Amino acid sequence: MRLAGEHHAPPCAAFGHTYYYRTMFGLDNLVKHYREECLLLALEPRATLTPNNTRYQFVWEAGKYDLRGGLRTNTHLYKPPPASDQLYQIAILVLLLLAEMYFVRYVFMPWWGPRQDRCSCRTRRRL
Repeated sequence: MRLAGEHHAPPCAAFGHTYYYRTMFGLDNLVKHYREECLLLALEPRATLTPNNTRYQFVWEAGKYDLRGGLRTNTHLYKPPPASDQLYQIAILVLLLLAEMYFVRYVFMPWWGPRQDRCSCRTRRRL
């Protein structure tokens, strides 16, 4: 779940490590295990809440790097594009509309133009 160049991040859990199956199979799996461990940690007596507690260690280590990095990546994937991208999209749309107008004017109008002239001549003769 971590980026390769993330600063101050220890290496990912190796195969066989106690956190390997909890952290290496997607953000959904990590969030599920993180939530379960947090709920179980909340139910433990106060006397056992020390930095040596295995649930506390998992919540601290997984939340510090893996969960934070995964949620950051997920947020960047689904957030809307910045306003500068919308400006480019509008410019491309305008260019496409201008190209379509050019195509219609210079491909179909010369074909349709003589017919229009003949129609206008007939109407002038009747008047």
